[in-house]
Amino acid sequence: MRLPIPTRRTLLAAAIALSAPVVGFLLVRATIEGAARTRIEREARALGLSATIGTVRLTPWLSLELGDVVVENAGRLRVRSRSVVVGPRLSPLGLVGRAAHVATTEVLVDLPGGVRLDVAPGDWVVE
Repeated sequence: MRLPIPTRRTLLAAAIALSAPVVGFLLVRATIEGAARTRIEREARALGLSATIGTVRLTPWLSLELGDVVVENAGRLRVRSRSVVVGPRLSPLGLVGRAAHVATTEVLVDLPGGVRLDVAPGDWVVE
């Protein structure tokens, strides 16, 4: 059974309208991931720190997943995390991009004198 032409056109238009955000996300994803890595590393340098990030992944829910993150101040302090996930948070400040949910896993902190702290996984709300 064939659908009438107006119905087929409507279905085609709906399919295009629904797929446009997905295609847009896939097109800009790599650019956003690169920009996020560059900004984190630049901000760390501005604070006199060094930041190394293994992987950066933007999810469809607009969370930024950072893997194998190392932030250090040469010879004094080193913080390593297997995973850091930063996502948007619903709040009045979140509407202007100033609120986030941050989750970390497997955090190790190396201090002077050979002191090492194994920090429990954490979840924070940042506003």
